[in-house]
Amino acid sequence: MELLNEIASWVGWPAVSLILFAIGVVGMFIYEKHISVLKNHLDFEKSKNQELQNYRPDVIADRFAKRHKVLTELLEESNNEIKEDQVRISSLEIELEEIKKNASLLKHQLDYAQEILSDFVQPREGKVKPEIVNDILKTVSTRKEIYFPVSISCCESADLAEKLKSGSPFRLAVDFPGMFKQYLVIFDNENNQIGLIDNPYIETYNKDYYESLMSVLRPYIDQTEHQTTVLPFGSHELLNSEFHCFSPIDDSVVYIKLPYITDASEKSVAG
Repeated sequence: MELLNEIASWVGWPAVSLILFAIGVVGMFIYEKHISVLKNHLDFEKSKNQELQNYRPDVIADRFAKRHKVLTELLEESNNEIKEDQVRISSLEIELEEIKKNASLLKHQLDYAQEILSDFVQPREGKVKPEIVNDILKTVSTRKEIYFPVSISCCESADLAEKLKSGSPFRLAVDFPGMFKQYLVIFDNENNQIGLIDNPYIETYNKDYYESLMSVLRPYIDQTEHQTTVLPFGSHELLNSEFHCFSPIDDSVVYIKLPYITDASEKSVAG
């Protein structure tokens, strides 16, 4: 206190008070700074301790258990989605196959409809119809013979059957009289006209039947191409052809038969 009085006598009490106040402020600042440093250090230690607590084996194990549960649930959901996708893919594949079948059926129906429409556009060239060829060749498996009908145009007589029997082998000529017409004419072995080949298929265009029949008869015609027999222009001998019978429903129609040639059906179908 004496020191303060002595200093006050030198500089005055106001200056001493100001110095004391400044010292107090500086001391307070240092004290608060020290308190703040201690608090920060305490917080750091608490944080470090909490972090150490978080890395305890039991805590880590609990975290792994929870994570494992979450991943397992996600994996199960993914497997379920994959199974659902596989089921949907299988369903789509079945649907696609069904669409392909329907498209193929529709194409077949359109082609058939187009063929029918083209058949109505007549006159036209004849077409070989496989169903007609197969029907003509049906007797091959049972009788080893082929038959076709002829509408008789020669004079009727009581001994017509005998004349037909003696007129074999018969000859065939394709006649185009004009105006898109076509006929298959049958002659006897003396070149006398017997009649015209008759189309027995009511719903089949005549030229289609003629073309189908000619595809079957082609092997018989080919066998006689090398012969030197003098025939009318454009006619062909049907080797070993014979009169078979009269039609049971029309006396003006007779059937001519041909012995089956081994490769006849193969050539006719290929043709």
